Amino acid sequence: MEFIKQELVNKLTATKDHLVAEFATVRSGRANPGLLDKILVDVYGQKMPISNLATVTVPDPKQLLVQPWDKANTSHVEKALLEANLGFGVANEGTQIRLALPLLSNERREELVKQVNRLAEDAKVSVRNIRREAFDALNDKASGGGVSDDDKERLKKEWQHLIDGAIENIEQMTTKKSEELRQF
Repeated sequence: MEFIKQELVNKLTATKDHLVAEFATVRSGRANPGLLDKILVDVYGQKMPISNLATVTVPDPKQLLVQPWDKANTSHVEKALLEANLGFGVANEGTQIRLALPLLSNERREELVKQVNRLAEDAKVSVRNIRREAFDALNDKASGGGVSDDDKERLKKEWQHLIDGAIENIEQMTTKKSEELRQF
């Protein structure tokens, strides 16, 4: 039973980590290097994330500064940023690329809040699927005679407490991100 519980905890943690990564890619009006995580640059005959080719810093809340380690890749990084069509102002300064983030309109902020809510709902669906898998594994074990009915119910309650905590955590993260989006 401990194996099933550990698997449950690992999957819940992975779901939370995935949601954190997804939230980082949602632009909140404030510059964040995570905004560039999904952009792939075509260099050395393959596609690589910007984080593997350059340092991304935040000189002020409305700018990102991308400094490729190999200066020959600056034009490739610039091309990938322009093709990503993120709505940023892209300025190639020779050895570095400066990205200016425009202000978000209220309408765009609300669209982003809806996107955050969709991501959160997807995470909750994932948590419910994880719960179903864990409970199915427990029922299989119990039907084989490995667990008494009292132990099975005790474990279900214990695991449900973990699941409720994960859902509460998702809701808190969603509320925080939504407030952040509406703040600026």
